[in-house]
Amino acid sequence: MQLRYLDVLQRIASDADHTPAGWDAAEVAHIRLVAQCASAATAEGDLLTLRLLRIRTDAHHGVASVVLSAKRVLIIRFEPTTTPMTAVFDVSRVETEQP
Repeated sequence: MQLRYLDVLQRIASDADHTPAGWDAAEVAHIRLVAQCASAATAEGDLLTLRLLRIRTDAHHGVASVVLSAKRVLIIRFEPTTTPMTAVFDVSRVETEQP
């Protein structure tokens, strides 16, 4: 499976010493773990069945997600029409409700 990264994820995935400001080491480590498993996968199901990654699927929106922390979620969109399949990684901030 090929990987495509959006936002700051390209540098996180390619530079082992890089941790963006405001991110903690556990978030970065989990992104790298998901990326390593995705690059070894040959199909979407290979990645989604790995329980250690804690991937949640949303059939209504065609995406998968991994909670990185209380602040961030890794979003994975699969492009099955490409050969080989491509997984697009993006990150989303979790919106917290203010009282």
